Amino acid sequence: MPQSSALLQLDQPSGPASSASASPSSEGNRRSGTLGAELREFDFTSSVKPEVARRAGRMNASAVSDTEEREFLEERQRLLDKEFDGTISRREANRLTYINWTLDRITDARHGAELDELEAQISRYERFAEDVRGLREDLGRQVHRRHGIERR
Repeated sequence: MPQSSALLQLDQPSGPASSASASPSSEGNRRSGTLGAELREFDFTSSVKPEVARRAGRMNASAVSDTEEREFLEERQRLLDKEFDGTISRREANRLTYINWTLDRITDARHGAELDELEAQISRYERFAEDVRGLREDLGRQVHRRHGIERR
């Protein structure tokens, strides 16, 4: 069973203030989530923005080595063979679900940013197409009004 070395690292602030952060105070509920220069400090007591969570998950999953991914793929294949044979236990079925989820996270870490950008470009294109469609309709109405042509 592969053990992933990709662990989310959360650093506690160091120094005298760190001992105070364990007790409730005005800043006692704040921690520093250090995941690299890309992520800023955020408050764990409030909801985390989806973009921050997505970036943290991608950073975590991107640390999985090719060897670990290959081991996950091999284990998934063994479990799928058992599932198709009808001999998979409940524990193995749960493990298969976890492995599929993990492999999805790895794929997202490797290709998710490009897919997010593609999705954003598609959304911009769709909004542009709607704007052009609206402009054509407005121009058509103006032409018809000017020339006294009735629309059908």
